[in-house]
Amino acid sequence: MMASGRPVVATAESGTQVAEAVKECGIVVPPGDPKALVDAILKLVSDHELSDRLGAAARVHALANFGRPGILKSFEEDLVSLFASGGGK
Repeated sequence: MMASGRPVVATAESGTQVAEAVKECGIVVPPGDPKALVDAILKLVSDHELSDRLGAAARVHALANFGRPGILKSFEEDLVSLFASGGGK
């Protein structure tokens, strides 16, 4: 969804990985709160500037973190960390 360049509305608990990934490029609402979900969607529909800004941020985030270079960089960092901590014996 993020790679499409559109803002994201996600239902997630605050502090979760989903909430952290979406907070700069969309709106996070609590799970099980249909009113909050509808309000978030209506906000994005009515505020084109916000929608455009969040959508652009979503695209940048997706390319940086979920494209091949971002995934390989993250994988490399995980391997280096694993071996530095002695976990890769």
